[in-house]
Amino acid sequence: MATQKAKDTWGMLAGAAPFQAGFIRKNTGKNSLKSQIDALVANRPEYNVAGEYGQNQAIATANAFGRDRSIQQQESNVEQQSANAAGQIGDYSANTGALLDALRGITSDKNAALRNLGADEAAIQQQKLGMKFGADTAMAEEKDKAWNYNVNQPYQTKMNNLVQRRKARQENIWKAVDAALGIGGTMASGGATRIPKPQSAATEYDYSGYAS
Repeated sequence: MATQKAKDTWGMLAGAAPFQAGFIRKNTGKNSLKSQIDALVANRPEYNVAGEYGQNQAIATANAFGRDRSIQQQESNVEQQSANAAGQIGDYSANTGALLDALRGITSDKNAALRNLGADEAAIQQQKLGMKFGADTAMAEEKDKAWNYNVNQPYQTKMNNLVQRRKARQENIWKAVDAALGIGGTMASGGATRIPKPQSAATEYDYSGYAS
């Protein structure tokens, strides 16, 4: 009877199956700490990248490449105005030299206007490329947040839990060894025939970290 009680109290140190009796017994039920943590991690809400990030990225990419429509329209207007001016020269002068000078002036004005429009378009293009870079960066940051929340954090939670449980079990085993050695010394010196029961196992030993 005393031997069975010792096994129930001290587990494998009193001759029972390893980690199957006493306060070192492993709890694998659905209410164990590990099961509860696994359930919480598995059912945690998932971080989804909002659709607006993809839409903004697509719009920025489409706008960043190709001609600017407003610049194209202005170029078309310049070409049309130059053609109209050239067609009206003959109505004001029949002198060939004067006509050539007028044509050169019209062409020069047209080319200057087109160059200015080209410079404006280059500046607009740089702004659009900057917007595309911003949209790409925002999307990359959101994907990184999603990976960290959905993949990395659950892994770290489980890993930290396992490390803490292993540490707690090792500490518990050494407590049991120390307690067993103390009982052995008491029996050897006092000639006791029974293994004394700890007065307050719940107070002397911390069971809270070994539910799983």
